[in-house]
Amino acid sequence: MWHPTRRQSWAIRLIALLGLFVSDRVFHLWPSKGATVAYLIVLGLLIVQGWSALANTRPSRDMGRKSGSG
Repeated sequence: MWHPTRRQSWAIRLIALLGLFVSDRVFHLWPSKGATVAYLIVLGLLIVQGWSALANTRPSRDMGRKSGSG
């Protein structure tokens, strides 16, 4: 699994905020597309944050052992 570094996680947050802003603008033109994009961006951000939180709680040797099966 890919685990974002601190700098990458900040970049992901900025991209997500930009995506929400753009999708809000698009929402006025294509409501269904704008809502779908916003939901996907928020869902992806939550998944990334959840994975990084799991990576921070687990011991590093445990991650190394489970990386093959994951």
